[in-house]
Amino acid sequence: MNYLNGVVSDDEYIRKLDAAVMRGRLNKEWRLEYMTIEQRDMEHERVGRERGREEGIRTVVDLCKSLGGSSVDAVEKIVATMGFSQAEADRLVSKYW
Repeated sequence: MNYLNGVVSDDEYIRKLDAAVMRGRLNKEWRLEYMTIEQRDMEHERVGRERGREEGIRTVVDLCKSLGGSSVDAVEKIVATMGFSQAEADRLVSKYW
């Protein structure tokens, strides 16, 4: 295998390590397990982002309420700061207002 400088190492330990890595890459069970874990992690990230958005919307709604603002103010803030469309912000604010 080529390395950063394009030279194959003549060190026995490096050659053994390289062979082990190649066996691991070719192992179908390990690849399936890696892909399963990767897929699970991506799903957890998606759920985390959704929870974060929900929490952010609740925070904006609560702040607007506590400061005497209206649901219209909350919608405007959510559109301006969180990147939601007007329709989506309206729907979400009405859910938590």
